[in-house]
Amino acid sequence: MFAIAYLIILRIYTKFHLVGFGLSEKINDITIHTPEFHATLFVKLIEALDLRNFTIVGQDWGGPIAALVAARLKDRQDLLLKF
Repeated sequence: MFAIAYLIILRIYTKFHLVGFGLSEKINDITIHTPEFHATLFVKLIEALDLRNFTIVGQDWGGPIAALVAARLKDRQDLLLKF
């Protein structure tokens, strides 16, 4: 099962691929694969794109990551859905 966190922006849906999973380049240091590591990358992406008023949807491993992102960016996002 894939661990995916989604952004929903003005009816534009995109998924945030977790580094080291799926077809992405593998990282030799498996200790960095934590929800905190992936949430930090996600937050950096959202801040770099200056996204506001969005919904985060997380499922499987994306749920805890989405919760961390939402907590860090509570002034930017509208809704958090986890399942």
